[in-house]
Amino acid sequence: LHVERRPRPVPPPIEELVDGVWEKTPFGRVFVVERRLPSTERHGGAPLDAVLAHPPEHLALVEEEPPAGFDFSGAVFLDTETTGLAGGTGTIPFLVGLGRFEGDEYVLRQLFLDDPAAERGLLAILAETLAGASGLVTYNGKVFDWPLVRSRFLLNRFRPDFLAVEPPHVDLLSWTRRLWKLRLGSCSLAVVERGVMGLERTDDIPGAEIPELYFAYLRGERVGERMARVFFHNEYDVKSLAVLAARALHLAENPLERYEDPSELYACCRLPRMAERRVELLSAAIAGGLEPEVERQARWELSLHHKRRGKLDEARRLWEALRRGPYDLRPYEEEAKFLEHRARDCAAAKRLVEEALERCGRAVADTYSRARQRGALVYRLRRLERKLAGERVADDEVYE
Repeated sequence: LHVERRPRPVPPPIEELVDGVWEKTPFGRVFVVERRLPSTERHGGAPLDAVLAHPPEHLALVEEEPPAGFDFSGAVFLDTETTGLAGGTGTIPFLVGLGRFEGDEYVLRQLFLDDPAAERGLLAILAETLAGASGLVTYNGKVFDWPLVRSRFLLNRFRPDFLAVEPPHVDLLSWTRRLWKLRLGSCSLAVVERGVMGLERTDDIPGAEIPELYFAYLRGERVGERMARVFFHNEYDVKSLAVLAARALHLAENPLERYEDPSELYACCRLPRMAERRVELLSAAIAGGLEPEVERQARWELSLHHKRRGKLDEARRLWEALRRGPYDLRPYEEEAKFLEHRARDCAAAKRLVEEALERCGRAVADTYSRARQRGALVYRLRRLERKLAGERVADDEVYE
């Protein structure tokens, strides 16, 4: 029985959609797009090379453990478009975008896999580009892009030298979460571009649609301009990495002079090297006007800083202000501790605990939380009552 096989549909030639060249490798051909942009080209209101003005040691302002040997001037800014968003061994990066500063240019290269069988060829070109880089800059790349790329090298039995050790890696998603999640809510790159960099993508392809679009291209469907926009989407990402890094460092270096929203001051007070400026930043954030819930948390944190520095009058004023707002056990506990152990006024402490008990019963809906808080308050109330009755009570807490 002879079964006639239908010829595989021929995809639309990618060179008709995107300006690039075919690069032949021993493992198949790869479509390569290269654009040499002036490093001073503006993107999101800032030049691409703005990040180079920030010395590598300033990474410590936003990174708990800055990667050793990292330097933006020699780093590769990397973003991938893949056949799936969940990762796994069946997912491949079919478009790899790479940005790198070379002299007075920002060189943007895109490696496109026209045929998945030529994946090893793409990896060979990628290995050449990554060789000698001082590190990687990605967005969620520590979790997704780099583990995926690394696994594709290993699955293809390709072990370039840079895979021997983990490269210095700056993942800007962690920076974004520290600095802007409170203000923006979502930390998707498109949201961050709009909210932080003032960029609005137009005629863009949503990332979730890109895998299926690539499969449609492989099936020979007429995806035309939509496929070309995937390249634009990827290029935009790679350029945004450079500018976003600069924006984050610009803010972290001098938040009081450079913030645009009070929530950024609150976020900066939690950065690794801001301990000495925390009170100043918290005070400025509160004065600038935070969302009510965030403001209450900022006042609470500021009160603890005052307490640790022995400024109890200032701490107590904050606790009093917090008690006038929505119920919160913490300022009641702190004031009760002060009254009991420092002021030696057990009667006033007892009245405060009784007030907290009454408010807790009305305000806390969750049964477990209400029982836990009431248990702590009742325990404190009973101890105060024994003290007021003249009993000798061994204190089981130290006021510091």
